[in-house]
Amino acid sequence: MRAPVDGKLSGFDAEVGQSIARGGRLGQIDDPDNFKLRASIDEFYLGRVDIGQAAVFEKAGQSYQLTISKIYPQVKNSQFEIDMIFTAEEPGATRRGQTIQTRLTLGDATAALLIPNSAFYQDTGGHWMFVVSSDGTEAVKRNVRLGRRNSRYIEVLEGLEAGERVVTSPYSSFKDMDRLKLGSE
Repeated sequence: MRAPVDGKLSGFDAEVGQSIARGGRLGQIDDPDNFKLRASIDEFYLGRVDIGQAAVFEKAGQSYQLTISKIYPQVKNSQFEIDMIFTAEEPGATRRGQTIQTRLTLGDATAALLIPNSAFYQDTGGHWMFVVSSDGTEAVKRNVRLGRRNSRYIEVLEGLEAGERVVTSPYSSFKDMDRLKLGSE
């Protein structure tokens, strides 16, 4: 038998006595010098992702540059997939199936007021928040308009000023309240 390409055999499914048809698949061959990454992205961003966009992957304090090479527009479980390739050096000791966190640049960097993405968002839909008073004794319900969000932060478009403190814990017990009394009891 002869493999169609050079590489490392990373999956071999044949068993003793098994008959494989001509051209049939016996295993998976990886080219350790040319990995690609496949990423799942929330469908909200489908219109903002394009071939050639930049991404960054960090490993052991070193950054590796990637670009999007293919977009799979089919949405499954509210997500679509993309393939990314390394533009220069690839990290060593990378394996098939390994989970890697990357940062994908979806637009130009802009200054924005950010709050932590947390449980309050599910209870309010991002339409209002409890804002802590300057003396810290109470929190008052205030309408806000929130914008883009990722797994860590939410952009504030209206309703909050820089330096104001907010309650980000779940609001399920406070939905019908307009004011919370804060204290240490």
